[in-house]
Amino acid sequence: TPLFITLFAVLAFKEQVGTERWLAIGVGFAGVLMIVQPAAEGFNAWALLALVMACLGWAYDARLIRSVMMGLKTREFTRTGVFSGMRTWEILVQEHLPYVLPIVFSTTLNNINWSIGLEVTLSVLGFTDINTPTIGTMIFWANQHSAMVSGVWWWFVFPTLVITLTFIGLFLLAVSMNEYIDPRSRLSRMGGGAG
Repeated sequence: TPLFITLFAVLAFKEQVGTERWLAIGVGFAGVLMIVQPAAEGFNAWALLALVMACLGWAYDARLIRSVMMGLKTREFTRTGVFSGMRTWEILVQEHLPYVLPIVFSTTLNNINWSIGLEVTLSVLGFTDINTPTIGTMIFWANQHSAMVSGVWWWFVFPTLVITLTFIGLFLLAVSMNEYIDPRSRLSRMGGGAG
């Protein structure tokens, strides 16, 4: 996907793309091909599923984190750090990272939720390897064997309960980590922020 976006930007908008960007795209593409190994014997469908999820799920997070970083670039403490002689990596680690870290953690946990939900949905619909035991394939086989009609309700209830508890647990973990790491909430806990 980054390759197509870069090619589109070059062709449509006449954007000047440096060698570093082309090198990063090439290394990333080669890494993906080494992981997926499409020509290998015994091709892994789960690796393809992970590749599809990675291609579909990166754009929103990248845009969100980039917008936060662009906003931090114009903040007063960034200019103060530059004028006081801080190096770029010091400004990034000491000043910007505390603001970006909560977003990275929460988007990571949301992506885990999204990936689990996508895998379960595809497994329930029968689009993955139905012989591999997952929560989604449990629901798939319960549906195939008419578990609700047969009165075997626990074939549906327990996998659905596990998925629901996993989603709620990851959401609560994201909220609690965000509250703990976020500099604004940390200041209000210490009594320094305007509550």
